[in-house]
Amino acid sequence: MTTEFRERWPEILEVVRQRRRFSWLLLSQNGKLANVDGQVVTVAFPNQGATDNFVSTGSDRVLADVLDELLSAGWRVECTVDPDATPRTSEAPRRTASRTPGTPRRRTGPPVDDSVSLDHLPVAYGYNEDDDSGYGPGSYFEHAMGKD
Repeated sequence: MTTEFRERWPEILEVVRQRRRFSWLLLSQNGKLANVDGQVVTVAFPNQGATDNFVSTGSDRVLADVLDELLSAGWRVECTVDPDATPRTSEAPRRTASRTPGTPRRRTGPPVDDSVSLDHLPVAYGYNEDDDSGYGPGSYFEHAMGKD
């Protein structure tokens, strides 16, 4: 990798940001300048999905155009998966139970204001008192909402 290219990389990223912010985000968040060989720049990404996303959105072309504009014509951008990147697992870590069975769940979020009435709201489209969908008068829903 040439020293001049490495020194100009922040400038190159800034022009990419001005040209297309999405491409800049992909490059600055996931991409890593891996190699420069002649007129070929190799950008490494942490996984195949990030690599495919960069290429499929035309961001590789945006980077090549910026390189042509700033350095000279004829640049080609290649994308690869970084072999040194730590692989992410596809599953989110599982949460363990933090309460004993039978105890009520702790409410998260803003407090509920029970004094607010919803009676002023219009009736839902298609609502019919003879409807047996389980949401009409006397239904469990009405009971749970304290309307019976």
